[in-house]
Amino acid sequence: MITIYRAKAGSVSTRQAIKFMEHYHIPFKLKDTTGIDKKDLRKILQLSNGFEDILVSKKKAKKVYLHVEEEVSLDDLSFNEMIKLIYQNPQLLRQPIIFDDHKLLVGYNSDDIRTFLPRSLRNDNTF
Repeated sequence: MITIYRAKAGSVSTRQAIKFMEHYHIPFKLKDTTGIDKKDLRKILQLSNGFEDILVSKKKAKKVYLHVEEEVSLDDLSFNEMIKLIYQNPQLLRQPIIFDDHKLLVGYNSDDIRTFLPRSLRNDNTF
């Protein structure tokens, strides 16, 4: 089953991803990043190239990073400390995070999201 993590407010990218899934009748679970669980976060990290793939850039989230880095330097944190930091500051996660057991897409890209389509529909250009 595909899972989509999003901020409660929902970004344009998240709405596009949801619209895509609904258009193709692809079942998915919608979850808020404020309630991300350890199992999902570990799976996301397993499918990614690390924290840099799933965290918003410092440029886009200046206030959050300034607040966080007042207390600690991100470069000095261990894996478990970074996980804890994400739980405390879920706004550090990029939106949306779309994944299943084998695939991950962070953010919305109209071409890349097609990897979640069944093979029989991948050449369909109606969306």
